[in-house]
Amino acid sequence: MKENILITASTGFFGRHFLSYVNQISSNDSNFIAGVRRPKNVQEDEVVRCFQTRPFDFFNTSTFDKALDGIQKLILVRPPALKNTKKYILPLIKIAKEKGIKHITFLSVTNVEKSKMIPHLSVEKYIMESGIPYTIIRSGFFMQNITRLNQNEIIKNHTLSMSAGSGKVNFTDIRDVIEIAHSSLSNNKFENKELEITGDKAYSFFDVSEMISKQMGQKITYTKPSAIKFIRDKVKEKFSIQLIIQMSAVCNRIKQGKAEFTSEDFSHYMSKDSRTLQHFIEESF
Repeated sequence: MKENILITASTGFFGRHFLSYVNQISSNDSNFIAGVRRPKNVQEDEVVRCFQTRPFDFFNTSTFDKALDGIQKLILVRPPALKNTKKYILPLIKIAKEKGIKHITFLSVTNVEKSKMIPHLSVEKYIMESGIPYTIIRSGFFMQNITRLNQNEIIKNHTLSMSAGSGKVNFTDIRDVIEIAHSSLSNNKFENKELEITGDKAYSFFDVSEMISKQMGQKITYTKPSAIKFIRDKVKEKFSIQLIIQMSAVCNRIKQGKAEFTSEDFSHYMSKDSRTLQHFIEESF
């Protein structure tokens, strides 16, 4: 009998990439169910519409009970706008416990213990204290954010703008994180583990611009704007306010040196090397 696995924030950046991966590998071992705020709008999403959906809204806790009916495992992804974890995520963990959820895989961030102001730390605590078997994946900064945020300006203006100063980043390929998350649902070696998933080394955005310059044969200049200018520029480029705020917070962590930690957990648990930033740039530019 197939296990039912619910993924939250399924229409977000990680959720859509995860479901796309599941689609590509054509796994028949589990039934993945997308938790969505507005099921009627899913037909417009070419990835999520391939999956069964259930109404799920972090900000409407009354949706939790039905969403978890018949679910065996949960992939918990916190939407960036959710800050009050005690009000919106703790009740979910409690209901998951009552429903007999067998495993929770939670997407967190590296060095979470050094950033006590970010919400991920409290979510980790709730999960660990619940007694539900878990895998916590502490991910570095996704390489894919470079193309998500900067590709247009790189190609059109030959600039790369992030308000991260000279800070270094443990760039992580989202595909590595997805592979770990998927494996954690079926392999006991991941049970009750906190994994730090990063690339092989940390790079500054000066390094990134130089690597892209070599790949494109065109000088790309890292402009390191102030936080205020970065926000204004991204607003003009019509990025969502939510994404701009999220990336501004990430840039602040980078400036403070909280994003340069690297780990070999991926290669240890997956028995292969993590994808490199150089490889990603060669694929993307």
